[in-house]
Amino acid sequence: MILLDVNVLVALSHSSHQFHRQARAWRTRLTDREWASTEITQSAFVRLSANPAVVNPCRTPLEAYQLLQSNIASKHHRFLPWKAPKHLPEILRRCQGYRQVADAYLIALALEYECRFATFDQKLKHLSPDPSMIEAIPLL
Repeated sequence: MILLDVNVLVALSHSSHQFHRQARAWRTRLTDREWASTEITQSAFVRLSANPAVVNPCRTPLEAYQLLQSNIASKHHRFLPWKAPKHLPEILRRCQGYRQVADAYLIALALEYECRFATFDQKLKHLSPDPSMIEAIPLL
């Protein structure tokens, strides 16, 4: 199973996203079709899907929420509820600023649930005590 970073989920869901093609190409190569989301990724998905700087045309928050609901209705989706991840303090110590805090939480949750974490951010491998669990999707 793979936990999707919010930007990957947004790119997969919106054909107008700048990395939609790369995300789709990456997704079709996966043999394990199970993917996961969390409270963090779901709320951020609605926020970003309603932002015209990210998705054009953007959606209203309600339309974004409805799109999210159709995505998570997939038989391949799993919801990862919050539980205090034991690796979180270690990962937070490795953060290089406030912009990596959400990433730290997601990586810690992925470790807690023993799944991989898919992201476009090539620099996040340094946060994890197990860098191999981070799948950085190439943007070329």
